[in-house]
This record gives sequence, structure tokens and C-alpha cells, in this order.
Amino acid sequence: MRKKTIAIIDSGLGGLHILNECQKILPSYKFVYVADFFNAPYGNKSKKALYKIACGLIENINRQYRPQAIVFACNTLTVNTINQIRKKYNLKFVGVEPALKQAKIFGGDMIIFATKSTLKFYNNLNKKVDKQLKKEYKKQKLIYKSKDKTHKVFVPNLPQEIDKNWDNLDCLTEKLKAVFGKDIYKKCDNIVLGCTHFLAIKPQLKNILGSNISFFDGSKAVAKQVFKIVEAKKSSKKFDLQNNLKIISTDGDVSKKQNLLNYFKKIYTADKFFDNS
Repeated sequence: MRKKTIAIIDSGLGGLHILNECQKILPSYKFVYVADFFNAPYGNKSKKALYKIACGLIENINRQYRPQAIVFACNTLTVNTINQIRKKYNLKFVGVEPALKQAKIFGGDMIIFATKSTLKFYNNLNKKVDKQLKKEYKKQKLIYKSKDKTHKVFVPNLPQEIDKNWDNLDCLTEKLKAVFGKDIYKKCDNIVLGCTHFLAIKPQLKNILGSNISFFDGSKAVAKQVFKIVEAKKSSKKFDLQNNLKIISTDGDVSKKQNLLNYFKKIYTADKFFDNS
């Protein structure tokens, strides 16, 4: 599996949503999905520890598969390590950040829902996005101002619980209600899913927050960036799920590996259904 290969790294199943977006526009590519259950969770680790973990994963992946690009399909891993990683390795990397810019353009009060580690970088990301928007608005002879409120939210251990309960995510509804059932959140206009795991619980969040809230995540943007950096061409081929996907669980647990495949088949099939409806 050395030709036209893309590697995707996450601490569990969250990055499968990014994989799903990637296969839509890169159906002829082979994907190696690395679920790092051995080092999970990432959210409670230091920047130094995450950097060491990332280096180990990259070196193993590159030695075995020589991918054209490596995707950090994890917000926590991206914000803590990707700048250093890009300086260390002469490889192509794509990271994922909270889709804050899109949410700000949409406007209104927002919820940034992420891990504690990712939320530490919110202020820096917010300043970067505001700077970009001010520049873009100025070119259009407009003034960018925002008085919208932002609520930062994290739920301890939630990514691990999503991995554990992938086939019965409704069991997390009461826990989510305890956090998001407050009026202050129900009045918000949008929610930014700043952890790829949280895409799995989008239906549960929508039921709690109401149908009027808009969701933003970076999965489609990541797929487009991967397409760009590997210099791919548009293809009408169908993704070969059996031959073009290899799933690795770093703890060697075969049952977890099977769970990842089953979950991916679930979201892959659901998308195919809706695409054809």
C-alpha cells in the first residue's frame, strides 16, 4: 500500500468523519486510518507528551506506508503539535481546527464545544480569525465588528465515552442534557464542534438544542485541503471500501478495530443513502 496513500490519525473514531469526507473526493486513493487507543485520551496530555506521541506515529506510518499526506484528524493533536511537526518532517500534513471562521461569518451567539486542551488555544485562534475577517471585510470596504457572545464548553471524558458507546450513542443523551439543557445554550445560533468525535453525537445535540441551531465543523475543509496538497484530479470512481481502507488500532485490540470499521460503514452507508435520496 505505497501508491496514492493518505494516512489519517486520531485517538479513536472521530477522524472517521474526516475519512468519510476524504473518500468522497479522493475515491481512488488508499487510506490508512490509525486510531491511537494506546495513547488515548489526548485531551488530558501535555503539549510535550502529544508531540512525542505524534512523532512516534508519524515515523511508524511513514516507514510502512510512505503516504502522500498525513492528516491529523484531531483538534487536540493539531493545535498542540502541528506547527512543530511541520518543521521537523519533510512531509505533507493537514490538521483540523475548530470551524470558528465559518461560524463567525454566519453570525450570532455561538457555542465552542471542544476538549479542554483545544479550548486553551481558543483565544489565539479567535484573534487569528478576527484578523483575517477584518482584512477580508476591509477589501470590500466594510468594517468587521462582532458583539456576538461565545460560550466555551467541554465535557470530561466524552470522546472516550463516544468510542465506547459508538453503537448506542443515545445513552449519552442525559449527560449531554445536563450540560446543554440550559436556556443560555438553547438561545445560541450556532455550535462549533471542536472535536471530531463530537460529529458522532450531532443528532443528540440537535434534539437538545433545537432544530434552529446551525452546526459547524472542519471535516469538509480538511478533505478539500488534502485534495489540494496531493494534487489530485477529480474522479468518478467509487471508493473501494474493502481494498482501499486499512484500519489500525495502536493497542492491538481486534474488537476495537472491528468497531471502527462497523462505525465507518454506518456513516458511509448513511451518506450514500442521503446522496441518492
